[in-house]
Amino acid sequence: MRETAVNKTNKWVMNRAGIVNFWYYDEQYFEFADGKMLLRGSNGSGKSVTMQSLLPTLLDGKTDPTRLDSFGSRARKMEDYLLGEEQVSKIQERTGYLFLEFKRKEQESYLTVGIGLQAKRGGTLGKWYFGITDGRRIGIDFSLFEELKREQLQPLSKRQLINRIAEGGKVMNSQKDYQEFVNERIFGFDSLGKFEDCIKLLMELRSPKLSREFTPTAIYNILTNSLPALKEDDLQPVSRTLEQIDASRERLGQFEREAKAVGKIQKSYESMYEEKLRQLANRWLENDQMTKQKQAKIDADAAKQKELSGLLDALQKEQAELELNLSLWRKEQDERKQNEAYQLIEKGTQLKNDLESSKTALQRYSDKVNKKETQVAETRNKLEGHIRDLERAEKELAALADEMAEHAEGSGYFAEHEQHLADFERKSGEHSFDYWKSKNREYRNHLRDMVSLFKDLNAAVIVQKRIDKELGDIAEKLEADRKNQRHWQGIFTDEKEKLVSDFSHWQSQAHFIVPPTEYSEVLRRLEGLYARTIRFALVTEPIYTAANNEKQRISNELLPIRSRMDWIQSTIEEYETEMRAWKAEKDPVPERSGASQLYRDQLAQDGIAAEPFYSCIDFRADLADEKRNAIESALMETGFLDALLSEGRLELEGDRQLLPNPQFFKHTLADYLVPDSGERSVDAGYV
Repeated sequence: MRETAVNKTNKWVMNRAGIVNFWYYDEQYFEFADGKMLLRGSNGSGKSVTMQSLLPTLLDGKTDPTRLDSFGSRARKMEDYLLGEEQVSKIQERTGYLFLEFKRKEQESYLTVGIGLQAKRGGTLGKWYFGITDGRRIGIDFSLFEELKREQLQPLSKRQLINRIAEGGKVMNSQKDYQEFVNERIFGFDSLGKFEDCIKLLMELRSPKLSREFTPTAIYNILTNSLPALKEDDLQPVSRTLEQIDASRERLGQFEREAKAVGKIQKSYESMYEEKLRQLANRWLENDQMTKQKQAKIDADAAKQKELSGLLDALQKEQAELELNLSLWRKEQDERKQNEAYQLIEKGTQLKNDLESSKTALQRYSDKVNKKETQVAETRNKLEGHIRDLERAEKELAALADEMAEHAEGSGYFAEHEQHLADFERKSGEHSFDYWKSKNREYRNHLRDMVSLFKDLNAAVIVQKRIDKELGDIAEKLEADRKNQRHWQGIFTDEKEKLVSDFSHWQSQAHFIVPPTEYSEVLRRLEGLYARTIRFALVTEPIYTAANNEKQRISNELLPIRSRMDWIQSTIEEYETEMRAWKAEKDPVPERSGASQLYRDQLAQDGIAAEPFYSCIDFRADLADEKRNAIESALMETGFLDALLSEGRLELEGDRQLLPNPQFFKHTLADYLVPDSGERSVDAGYV
């Protein structure tokens, strides 16, 4: 709770409570004494209903049935109090008000909060809340009624209340806003949670028959029940931290399991990939070597075929030549039959030549046959080598198939492996590995994508952690800013209340009265400072206006006073001048009539000795000034001071003369006066 110089000693206390058009009351006010009130009455007179309708309802605005019964039941409802029993009241719809007036303990500052209620039988309860901050008091200078006709009143509706309060307060629609308003303006708790805890404690303390059961156990139960529950805002940082720890632990476990699984898969695939790569490399090298050998053999066979083709062509040509020669020989033979001897010689020569040619050709063909036989033997040896290589390759292929079956079964691809193996066996070694290579590339790419996704996941987790931390920091900063805002809002409210206190104190000390309307306008403007009132100068403007009006009024009143003062000052100056003239004379001449002055001038012209009484006497030296002044005033009033003294009797005209009349054993002026020592025409002894 905020404690300032203003509210530490000058706190708000409950001053009045009121019920308007509610229950059995048309308009009823309850006065508090120093924030306390005692209700007395017999059982069933309505003490509990009255208090439970006012407190704590008017503190937090909650009208739940459980708040209206100290036993906590839901039997009593606010609309029942408002409408009453249908058979008794006959009321179907009603609008009423509950209010609570607060007063500063050490000054005449007032704040009123209240609730407006509207109920219709069978319908829901309508509620609105209000606060009056400009010092107006319900039932005194603020009414909750509208006068319809003479002596016929109707409670204000919500809209009418808004118009009547205007800028001198606030009308609220929600209970939460009303609760915040009461806390901010009256109690000043740091949070609504603390305010609600105090309300809860208040409800615990109002338990029935508490005074009879005020045991340590009861105190313990009350304090335990009134302990504040842990709020979501209080648990949010802890909950967020625990959630982050649990999530991190789960992610860590998941990552470890995935890392182990990926490690096994990676190890298996690396082994399989290395083995398969080695096998493929060996097979490729072998096939490449075999391809080169086969190509060399094909090239050699092609060369041999070309050579044999050339030889065949030569033999064919030779055969054609031989046939031609044979035809010629036969023709010659026919011709030589005519010349048999010559023909026999020629034939012998020809045969000899032919025989030599045939031997030569036979030797040549024999060499070729030998060479071909050698080539066939070499080809047969190579074929046998290829057959052995094929058998060895088939054995290796079977071993590889078994190993691939193990890997396929371990990696979950056994069915697909069986399908490819069956296809391979069905095609008798003519199976194409393009599909397998494609699937292998796809799976390798899939593994690379998985590794990339895991990297992205790790990066995303890091970003998420950073964002979670930033979010937590922002939430903490937001909460700190809200707390700081509440703190400064409280200081702002306290400063406004201090200004209200200062205004009230100043008003009580001021030499003029600020009109109530002007003072209420000051409070209204102060309430809306920096919202509706944009500058502080506008708050004090009505006071300055009232002060200027008062100055003008005083100035107008001072005009005749100043004129009178000027006349008095002039008169004073004249008297001062006259007084200085009197002081300049030894014995100032008292004021006398014109006839007296003429008579005395005539006595002087006739040479008759006569002196005024004041010029012939003086006060005794030991006589106090107070008595001197008193005697002189008395002589002045009686006319003795300027009366004439003369040893003979004068014929008076418009004047007076003192005649001797001795008095013995009595108080006379001789006790205070003595003859003047100066020279006079009247003898001192006579005086």
